[in-house]
Amino acid sequence: GHEMILGINHDATFGPMLMLGFGGIHVEVNPDVALSPVPLDKDGASALLDRLAGRALLDGVRGEGPADVDALLDLVVKLSQFAADHGDVIGELDLNPVLVHTKGVSVVDALLVKRS
Repeated sequence: GHEMILGINHDATFGPMLMLGFGGIHVEVNPDVALSPVPLDKDGASALLDRLAGRALLDGVRGEGPADVDALLDLVVKLSQFAADHGDVIGELDLNPVLVHTKGVSVVDALLVKRS
């Protein structure tokens, strides 16, 4: 599957912000991420995903099947609602990597830091 990163950070001006990008080693070597205030609906999540330079990779390249973009968008919407509901206590939340398979997504690792 494709490695993605999803995260929540608290911005002093905008409040909880959701980050979406290509994750795993990609985020360290060639950051391709987009940020948005929360909450997001499915259209907002799709627009956020479309801001990524590597977006076309999820459609399938070099014989690899397309990724389950709908499952990824569902996760983005749910995480953004979680951030909207609990942004007052979330300092940072990182899901990296999130594997986007041809069917479904898997969160491999997560880190949650409470606001102090």
